[in-house]
Amino acid sequence: MTQSGTSKNKQAPTAKPWLKCGEVGTYAELNKKRAKPKFERDHVPSHASMMKAATSSPAGRGMTTAQKKCVKSKLKDRALTIAIPKSVHRGYSRTCGSRNNATQIKTDSKDLDSAANKDLRRIQAHLDGKESPCAEAYRAAAKEVRAQDHEGLIKKCIAECT
Repeated sequence: MTQSGTSKNKQAPTAKPWLKCGEVGTYAELNKKRAKPKFERDHVPSHASMMKAATSSPAGRGMTTAQKKCVKSKLKDRALTIAIPKSVHRGYSRTCGSRNNATQIKTDSKDLDSAANKDLRRIQAHLDGKESPCAEAYRAAAKEVRAQDHEGLIKKCIAECT
């Protein structure tokens, strides 16, 4: 039996590298790495609060459904996220799942920097003191998130979609 030229030259697919706890980058960047089952990518501040800020802004108030969808996608991909243990994200994040309710989203959308600080402090508190190698990496990632121009990112995404 002979092998065909295509089958003997095939390479095995390259596996995505794993996220490291405390790794920071845009969602699009970190999505190129494997997370499950150990880690999750946490938007800080929450994606929902950033989207609410976008649709509440003067430039975002008149957006069509298609424009809102465009902004939502761009914000999700371009906003900074931090890789954190799944158990910490699900158990302690102030914005994971049903804890990110409409009232909180509205409040957070009015001051994204304050919202980010609340989110960062909550997670850091659950990483500190547990001899977690993640605590120091998270602290460094938090500095990058605090430096992100959330309002500027929103304006840029709206401008590209409208």
